[in-house]
Amino acid sequence: MILVTGCPRSGTTPLGYMFEKFMDYSVLHEPFNYHTGLEQVGSYFQYRDIDQTVNGELKSLLIRIANNDVIMKDGIFPGENIYRRFAKRALGGRTKRSYKNFTGNKRVIKDPFLALSLKSSSEVFDHMFITIRPPVGIINSFRKYKWVFPEVFPYEGFEYFEGYKSSEFLNQPEFYALYIQYLIYISIEKLETNSFTVIDTSKLADKSSIQLAELFGFLKLESYEKLYQNLKNMYESNSKGLFSGIHNHQRGKNALKASYDNVNIPENCMALYMEVCRLYECQAN
Repeated sequence: MILVTGCPRSGTTPLGYMFEKFMDYSVLHEPFNYHTGLEQVGSYFQYRDIDQTVNGELKSLLIRIANNDVIMKDGIFPGENIYRRFAKRALGGRTKRSYKNFTGNKRVIKDPFLALSLKSSSEVFDHMFITIRPPVGIINSFRKYKWVFPEVFPYEGFEYFEGYKSSEFLNQPEFYALYIQYLIYISIEKLETNSFTVIDTSKLADKSSIQLAELFGFLKLESYEKLYQNLKNMYESNSKGLFSGIHNHQRGKNALKASYDNVNIPENCMALYMEVCRLYECQAN
């Protein structure tokens, strides 16, 4: 199996879409998402490399997923209307539906909530694709959705709290956007394997077929020129058909560019922001 992971809003969805639509892989969407995934998942980022006991459970669950021996939740989110709830109970959410078709030798798990368990995941997956993008884009997305993940809140002595009270960060989306990226970059640097590829999704649409062959050479695709053409269409289409709705990646690309023009970093996050930018540049180059 292959893992596609990275910080939420870093581009795991378009990369998973590429595997599913253009590379003929069976893709399981976010089995470790608290609301849509496995029955055993009780919080976001439940499995992290800092907890070896829990990660024994993670490896066991991944093996069970490969053997089609788990149960997925219906995928009902708080606040959804009665019609969506009824439909999901009848058909299942995206994760449950994708799990029904999760078969064959070409399988991908697409899940940003495994991004803090890269070491443990590397011991199970044949290869990992880790998505990154400029930090400010992720910050603006977290801010837009008001996302916080208290389960990953760091210890009191975290160095980037210096000069501030940790309580000032607890409900701050910008902080979580930066802190999760920070943890991922540190984990990448510590990986003791070469079976992973870091992909900057902000630059993916501009890759040539030769560059795509370098990124995805592990997959041994028949034609990287075909992948290039498909990727070009994916990011340039204005149609309301194949690339509409959640898969309108041209709209996503335009929004991505716009988000970089709106830089507003809270003062108490500035030191961490500078460090994450440095780490991003190290991986992007």
